[in-house]
Amino acid sequence: AVDDVSFRIEKGEIFGFLGSNGCGKTTTMKMLTGLLNASEGTAELFGKPVDGKDIALR
Repeated sequence: AVDDVSFRIEKGEIFGFLGSNGCGKTTTMKMLTGLLNASEGTAELFGKPVDGKDIALR
């Protein structure tokens, strides 16, 4: 489970996503790519809610 995650990556920044095993890194990335729906709240990319069917956004 992923609880209470919020971060912003600005254009041109290099971002590393680190954490221990089982902390939710893969789950978070799947939500941001539309491969997994958030069970609560929203996952947003470029200020828009992630839609797994929107290939252009993915």
